[in-house]
Amino acid sequence: MFMIYLPIRTTNAVASQENIRTHSCCHLLKTSVEAVTRAYFYAHKAYVIAGGLGGFGLELADWMITRGCKKLLLSSRRGVRTGYQQLCLGRWQRMGAEVLVTNADASTITGAKRLLSEAEAMGPIGGIFNLAMVLHDGLIENQTVESFEEVFIPKGCGTQCLDELSRVMCPDLDYFVAFSSLSSGRGNIGQTNYGYANSVMERICEQRVASGLHGLAIQWGAIDDVGYVHESSAKVNLSGTVPQRISSCLEVMDRFLRLNYPVVSSVVKEDAYSSTATQVKRDLVQAVLHILGVKDPSRKDPNMRLGELGMDSLIGVEVKQTIERDYDVSLSMQQVQDLTIKNLQEIAARGPGGDMRAADEKSSKKVNESSRALQMQQLMLARSFLTEEMFVEMNGLKGDCPLFLMHPFEGSVAALMEMAGHLPVRTVGVQRTSETPLQSIEETAASYVQRLLDVQPSGPYNLVGYSYGAMLAFEIAVQLQASGAAVQSLTLLDGGARYGRQHWAVQRFGLPDIGETAQELSFFSRFIAHYINIDEAEARDRINRFSSWDEKRDAVVDMLRKNIPGLREHPRDLAAGITRLRFVGGNAGS
Repeated sequence: MFMIYLPIRTTNAVASQENIRTHSCCHLLKTSVEAVTRAYFYAHKAYVIAGGLGGFGLELADWMITRGCKKLLLSSRRGVRTGYQQLCLGRWQRMGAEVLVTNADASTITGAKRLLSEAEAMGPIGGIFNLAMVLHDGLIENQTVESFEEVFIPKGCGTQCLDELSRVMCPDLDYFVAFSSLSSGRGNIGQTNYGYANSVMERICEQRVASGLHGLAIQWGAIDDVGYVHESSAKVNLSGTVPQRISSCLEVMDRFLRLNYPVVSSVVKEDAYSSTATQVKRDLVQAVLHILGVKDPSRKDPNMRLGELGMDSLIGVEVKQTIERDYDVSLSMQQVQDLTIKNLQEIAARGPGGDMRAADEKSSKKVNESSRALQMQQLMLARSFLTEEMFVEMNGLKGDCPLFLMHPFEGSVAALMEMAGHLPVRTVGVQRTSETPLQSIEETAASYVQRLLDVQPSGPYNLVGYSYGAMLAFEIAVQLQASGAAVQSLTLLDGGARYGRQHWAVQRFGLPDIGETAQELSFFSRFIAHYINIDEAEARDRINRFSSWDEKRDAVVDMLRKNIPGLREHPRDLAAGITRLRFVGGNAGS
């Protein structure tokens, strides 16, 4: 709020009614009246938004244009990339605003000078908003000089360069605003570098205010609707706050732009009563079923096992991590497979670190069922490692134009047999063999293309890929079309290049900075826990006794052979299969 002083004409308040009727003398009193602030932007001035093509940047630009701005310069390293960005630019142009996009880098003196010069060509500069950001989160022991520089440059260096040059080129700025974060004011685990970069921006704004210039750093919490949290579908609780709607952010901008404080915060406190048992149950169930691709949980039988909902090994790792991270409950891969929707509700009701004894008692009643499920996993492992048939007729139908179904990460289509049985056309499964090249997705796909021609010499071709196989199917389609062959249909089930990279990141356990040795240990321990009845921690202890990758692999082979009868006579094939998985995973993440 700010105060406006107005001359008010009034009469003597204590005069009697009769005196008021006859009293003709009046005098002026100085009285304060509160007025609601409303930021406004001058049509003849140009305004700069660094990082203006991001989610918040587009919303801020639209808000400024509705508040009178007619000249706007947006900077972005990558330029216009999406249809929505193009839509916004076109809409603003129709509204009569001149909006330009530049790739000038404000984090250098040369780039910042170019940015301000381009803005000056549009008109006198009225304001500078720095929204640029880069995230590289990691625990402090995993941070490096490079990771600090990567995050610091767009914020710290960018704000410093814009401050230094604006003092000379446009000293009469109405607004100099830097978007900071609550990670600077309160801290957030894994964001030491991000908090440092934001803190530097805040100190620059404090120096500007001390010099009599405008400077404002806004510590935002998590932003809903747009930006990183929204795009990553992440559930964020930062220092006891919840994501703030973009409409709320723009509403408080009105107040912030008129304040005389250099650093302000805008957060939404978490409602202490929002995390009821029902809400927690719904959150965990929805989170897990979202990972599995189930859109409507209400239509699913609460006693249905997750393994029956199409959970492969990659998705299983992500589900396992979600339960461990949010509820501090450690489960083996087999236990994750055996979980039901009802079990998830029970885990959520107990809360983080809840007592698992009740669940253990119930699970003990399902020993036979779990044993059968484990045997099925072991059978699938044996089939995927010992298969020498690249093509498998999956439903016994005939036809000259079959549907080619690409294998998932494990290399076998055994898990897809039931689905293929419901398809009305001939379905041919494509499996990985010991002769399949694994150096890259392109080479693997090329080897499959050569063999596809033996089954179907000419197009059109119909391709389906599941999970990791979706990337293979896509690459095969590209190579077939490049050779002049026609591709009639391409169906990707829970897959694609981006999907594969994300899930391989999960397979590497979301810890890119833990080092190769630790990654190998995690790979082997989680792999072995998926196929035999052993605790992951125990598996890690056994494998950690060996130093080289080959020694660890051989130890895993011995453990599998002792527990899976079908693999006892095939140690060499099993070792080769595990090695292939290593290469396949690396290619999926590349």
